[in-house]
This record gives sequence, structure tokens and C-alpha cells, in this order.
Amino acid sequence: MTTLGLAGILLARSASAEGTHTAGLVRSPDGDFLDTGGVAGRPTVALPDDGSADGWDATAVMTGAAGREGDAMSGAGEAGADATAVTSGEERDLHGGFAGVAAAGASVRGRAGSDAPLGLATWAQVGYRWLPDAQGRGMGVFPVTFSHDGVIGALPGLGARRDGVRGAYAREQLGAEFVGFQGFWPGHRADYLRMGFGSAWSTSQDGVVHHQTGAHAEGGAICWLRAAPAPEACLRFFEMDMLGVEGGSSAAIGEFAPARVTGIPVGGGVYLDATGGGAFLGTMTISSSNQPTHTIVTEDLPEMAVGTYDLRLYRPRGPVAIEARARRAMYVSTEGDLSIEDRAELSLAMSGRRTTVTARGFAARTRWWTSKTDPGAMSDSGGGELALAHQRGAYTLGASAGVARSFYGALDGAAVGAPSLGARGTLELRRALR
Repeated sequence: MTTLGLAGILLARSASAEGTHTAGLVRSPDGDFLDTGGVAGRPTVALPDDGSADGWDATAVMTGAAGREGDAMSGAGEAGADATAVTSGEERDLHGGFAGVAAAGASVRGRAGSDAPLGLATWAQVGYRWLPDAQGRGMGVFPVTFSHDGVIGALPGLGARRDGVRGAYAREQLGAEFVGFQGFWPGHRADYLRMGFGSAWSTSQDGVVHHQTGAHAEGGAICWLRAAPAPEACLRFFEMDMLGVEGGSSAAIGEFAPARVTGIPVGGGVYLDATGGGAFLGTMTISSSNQPTHTIVTEDLPEMAVGTYDLRLYRPRGPVAIEARARRAMYVSTEGDLSIEDRAELSLAMSGRRTTVTARGFAARTRWWTSKTDPGAMSDSGGGELALAHQRGAYTLGASAGVARSFYGALDGAAVGAPSLGARGTLELRRALR
């Protein structure tokens, strides 16, 4: 059995999910179920680099939703509001400086005709980073970011992976990430020893609280900087992710990638992110001052290791934004089940002066085990969604329709089994309050 070591000082009650927010946009309480990939403490919000986005935004929302879940039709209406606030500042001199930023957001929904009458999402993030001087040179130590993420009455999306019950859930995450050293020279940045620690707590209709403890580490990175909105190009090496799950059947999993590249231009405004490595089950030891304080043991799963990869092509600008992704992942659910999933995703967003049309789809093959003696089960899932958003002054009219063979085709509160056919649609009206 492999042992995963989590050394150093664990920041108690800390975690977050990666890349689910941008400043000025709050995630709805309805979304993919418990995406555990970011429990390792990665920040949840893409914060601005300067004070240009300082201020607050608020939006009133009214939504009608209908769906076919299994053999039953359902409908619901909801009203609510979203709000965000961002403040930032920086200090510079001839030798460079630093920038600090704090942001928070909330989304609240009151629902009629739903098993989850209240939906609430909150997030907050605070941190600082180093800045180069006017010649693009400089250095600094220990830039750090702290983050919080919480939801109540969240509902799993049709495209969510196999992780939890088919119903509403609540979740809290806290996290912290730091970089040991950053150095700058014209057009470049180097990071040395990026680490993050975190924890998350989740519960659903059964009332059982599931605890996840995660960490990630990166040996270093060299990045080629570009003017926004083009992404920076980075070579990252020696990445390690760890996750331990307790509350159902305990399990611990680790993933290692020797190298990852991001933001590599391939022509036509298209960029590539790519990585490959391996994932394995084992035990996870949490230490403080080099003394073990807690160990999470994989109790009842087959001992297994598998190769993993993640390839992403995207064009973020222009009248048509494109993202295509293919990946293989091994993960443990909040219940302590083991899954290996191959997934492909495609998204197209066509934007006009006032209207944006988005089409997205996925196809996945998942194999899962619930115990050591389980021979394993395998099933295919997939589907698509078409969404439209039209801006008219302070109002935005949105509509979406999706159908999928999904692990969450029915939201009946039962444990996740094999996929079933489900369809959902929404009609939404938003009005900016500022």
C-alpha cells in the first residue's frame, strides 16, 4: 500500500475548488456535484491584477425550471439575487512592489416546487502577490492566498461525475495556498515550491457529514508573460495532489505528474494545456512539526494505480470561443467509492453585440468499485445543452435546455447508481441593480 505524506503545518479547516469563479460572477447554488479536484486549497476566484475591477455588483434573478427526471416530470420557480464586492491596492517603488486584493460574493435563491426550497452560495478570498519593477525585474517570498467556499441547497448538474447522492447538498470549504519564492525578469516569472492545504465538509439528505482533507504541491514553474487577455505560457514540474475522504468508507488517493504545460499557442488564437501522470490509492498521513497527527487509511477498496492525462485546447477570444478537453481521472467519492473515468467535453460560445449562444456537450465512460470484493461496474454517460443569453439595457434574458444520460438524471435523494436519462430546461430574467 502506498503512503501519501502531508508534511508541515496543516492549516485546519481549509480547502477550495479550482477555477469556478471570476470576479464579478457568482456561481449559482445549482452546479456540478462536489467537484473534489480543488479541495487541495487552490483559490476559487480569478482575481484582478489591479484596482480596475474595484467596487460591487448586484443582480436580481427570476428563474423558471422544468425537467424530466427518470419517469417523472418536475417543475420549479425561484427568485433571488447575486452580489459581489472587490477591493484591491498596490505599493510600488523602483525595486518593484506588491498587490493585495480581497473579494467576496454571495448568491441566494428561494424556490417553489423544489425539494431544496433555499439555495445559498458564498465565497471569499484574500491574498497578496509580488510585482516586478518598471524593467520587469524583482523577487519576493511567500505570496499567500486564503479562500472560503460554501453552498446550501445546491443541486447536482446533469454533467456531474459520480460523487454522492441524487439530491440537494450542503458544503463548506476553506483553503490556503502559498509560493515559497517568486522571481521576475523581462517577460518571465519563476515560481519555486507552490503548496496548498485544505479541508471540506459536505452533507446531503441523509445527514451524514463527509470530511475531505487535501493538499497539493508543485516543485516550480517557469512562465512566459503576455498582455491580457492572452494567457501566460507556463512549464510546471513535479506536481502532486492528495485527497483523503472520511465519513463513509475512508479512502486516500494521490496523483503525480512530472510536468504540465499551460497556455501554449498552437495557432489561430488557440492555446494548449497538457499534462500526464498517474494516480494511486494508499494512506494519507497529516503531520505538524514533523510529527504525525492523523492518518487516513483506504479501508475497503481494491488496491489500484492508473495512468492519467488531461488535454485542453481553447480559444478564449473572438466571435466564437472554443474549448475542447479530454482527460482520464481516478477519484474517490465522498462515500468512499472508487471511480476511473475517461471524459471528453466540447463547448462553443458565439457572441454578438447583445446575444451569446453557447452549446456544450460531454461523453464519459466510468468504471467504479464500492468495496474490495466488488468486481466493478461500468457505464457510459453523455449529453448536451444549448443556452442563450440576450442583453437589453439592465436586463438579461436567458434560456437553456439540456438532455443527458446522467448519474443525476433523477434527483430523488437516492444513492448514485447507474446513469439514467434526464432533461432540464430553464428560463431566466436578470436585472442589474447597480
